[in-house]
Amino acid sequence: MVDELQHTDAMPTDLTFDLIKSITDDFSEKNQIGHGGYGIVYKGVLENGKEVAGKKLHDIASLDDVKFMNEFINLMSAQHQNIVQLVGYCYDTRRKVVLHNGKYVVVHVEERALCFEYLQRGSLDKYLSDESSGFDWCTRYKIIKGICEGVNYLHNRRQDHIYHLDLKPGNILLDKNNIPKIADFGLSRLFCDTLTCHTTKKYIGTVGYMPPEYIQICHITEKFDVFSLGVIIIEIMTGTKETSKRADMSPQQFIELVHENWRRRFELATPMYTSEEVESLRLQALTKFGPWGGSGDMDRDMEVVPHRLESLTICSADIINSLAFSYNDHNGKQHTVGPWGGDGGAAFTIRLGAFEHIKGLSGTVGSFGMLQNVITSLKFTTNLNRTYGPYGKGGGTPFVVPVEDAASIVGFFGRAGPCVEALGVYIRTYL
Repeated sequence: MVDELQHTDAMPTDLTFDLIKSITDDFSEKNQIGHGGYGIVYKGVLENGKEVAGKKLHDIASLDDVKFMNEFINLMSAQHQNIVQLVGYCYDTRRKVVLHNGKYVVVHVEERALCFEYLQRGSLDKYLSDESSGFDWCTRYKIIKGICEGVNYLHNRRQDHIYHLDLKPGNILLDKNNIPKIADFGLSRLFCDTLTCHTTKKYIGTVGYMPPEYIQICHITEKFDVFSLGVIIIEIMTGTKETSKRADMSPQQFIELVHENWRRRFELATPMYTSEEVESLRLQALTKFGPWGGSGDMDRDMEVVPHRLESLTICSADIINSLAFSYNDHNGKQHTVGPWGGDGGAAFTIRLGAFEHIKGLSGTVGSFGMLQNVITSLKFTTNLNRTYGPYGKGGGTPFVVPVEDAASIVGFFGRAGPCVEALGVYIRTYL
């Protein structure tokens, strides 16, 4: 049995209560690593030195066998990289002599425990603030992405949907590589009699992470977890837990707050450079490809180093008549460039979402009337598998801009007169 427990990639193992007592040193206080409304978590060590986490569930009279087993089956079948893995369980019934009303009587005592993989860094709530963790943006993004994938799995990738109902940083654990794993996702449902009909007679969850409609009418849908997830994302992005102070902010004000917080942090972490040195370093992080097209008319380029592309406007009919675009620099300031080219053609505007960026650009270069080697068509693709275009009727020699997986197009340069005659791109690689 111990051998089976040591292989945490196997199916959960039926354990004896005495074994769990043994590996946790009889549930000693020094091994306690967490607690909640439904049990206390202890660190356990197997014979081979492997660490596990054992949760001893409180003795709750309303938890009958059928309800325990129904929910336990859900816990056993939850297999996902962002869900804490159940490696063992215990449901023992034993006799115990106790003193009752002045007499010794024999009672049946039910011992329930769950054994999970041990996550070295503990819960996320310890690392939210900059002062406590100093997580960079890439780490925070990885944590956000992992939590979202875990919630999506619980809601959509199972025959029986699971609603967590107490999603909060204290129930998200981090392994040694800061991979987030959702814990306690079945326990709220496990211990609430009326939860299966999606209405509760009393509040469950944690204040601050419960949606307003639940507080008003105690009705449960999958949106309960979505609201909680949104609060967690805000806390991870801002590095604080003061969500109440941001409740009345507009989306634009919130974005500006996040930009300002991260700008301040980068300034503290970055060696002192002159403004010219900073711009030079930013330029070195870009790769310039192209241009494709002819060599006539005026050169066109950007004056400020781009960080993120926001939108594009293409005017086209038979060819690409003009191109304009907007982008943010490293300070979060928006810049508008163009239009490069002349009049004519229908206007098409591409507005990129907050997490959308250009991953591909292709087009054609050909002749049109008296014009030689001009851009006759353009097509854009994004990381969200969206395609914009083709714009223009095409014809001529095709070209494709090479963009690696960990990179995106953040700006353009080229030549233009009465139309767009040549076009090149700036590509940023994300390390």
